[in-house]
Amino acid sequence: MDYTLPRADHVPWVDFETHNVWCTTNPLGIKGSGEAGAIGAPPAAISAVCDALGVTNIDMPATPEQTRGGRISLVLKRRLRKRTRLFLYDSSRIQKGEAMTAPIDCYTWKTSNGRKITIMLEECGIPYNLHPINIGEDDQFTPEFIAINPNSKIPAIIDPDGPDGKPYTVIESGAILMYLAEKTGKFMPTDMAKRYEVIQWLMFQMGGIGPIFGQVHHFKRAAKEKVPYGIERYGKECLRLYGVLNSRLEGRDYLANDEVSIADFATLPWVFRHEWQEVDLAQFPNVKRWFDAMMARPALSRGMELP
Repeated sequence: MDYTLPRADHVPWVDFETHNVWCTTNPLGIKGSGEAGAIGAPPAAISAVCDALGVTNIDMPATPEQTRGGRISLVLKRRLRKRTRLFLYDSSRIQKGEAMTAPIDCYTWKTSNGRKITIMLEECGIPYNLHPINIGEDDQFTPEFIAINPNSKIPAIIDPDGPDGKPYTVIESGAILMYLAEKTGKFMPTDMAKRYEVIQWLMFQMGGIGPIFGQVHHFKRAAKEKVPYGIERYGKECLRLYGVLNSRLEGRDYLANDEVSIADFATLPWVFRHEWQEVDLAQFPNVKRWFDAMMARPALSRGMELP
């Protein structure tokens, strides 16, 4: 050898300390440790995502935006019995040092009721697996889904970390919103008066807006024959309910109290379909102001894009 390798006794004493800094570009907060040994992990992960979505290529990083942009529609075409479990997350919402929870399984479709839950999950920033249930292809009547919801209706969730740490199934959109609000401590006040302010307007949507707007959609868009009585009756009630919303939102930013809540998340997807109802929001300026402000929320907009 041309030179001698240094031994430990040749090296001066060195005080060694560590200063841990969380990485902000991934949900675990970790950094690379021996890139050579881990070089196969990224292509293997991307290959798995491509296989799940039925595409040949996705550029890294595999963010929700990357996987959604025109590609997630391929997943929607798969039947429940061939469904792909897709874990969606946004690493920017994972706070430093925050423990990751087991993903919630969300079974839903692109309806007003279905989008309530993806909105809530995105707003809460908790991980979830998305299971599209294509009601146009009768996925809701498969034995697999009936085992989750005997009523064959979307949405439904299964929380693997439910009460007492056991898996727990919740059906009905209003109940799911209340469950997630209680689980996360978000979008539902703890003060009794404020809490019931939210519940009242949630029930207003569940018992009024949802059923009436749904009938308008049916008679104006889905009915095989024109039924003037149904169109007139539900059309008039639809306009009356918009008037109630407009009065409620006079001088208010949100439906209940002074902060956004599950009542807003429940109502927004139905107002989103105002064109289906042949309603001009300009006639209800307070509703339009509220609607525009809500749609400007990034998490809510993500939830509206799914499934």
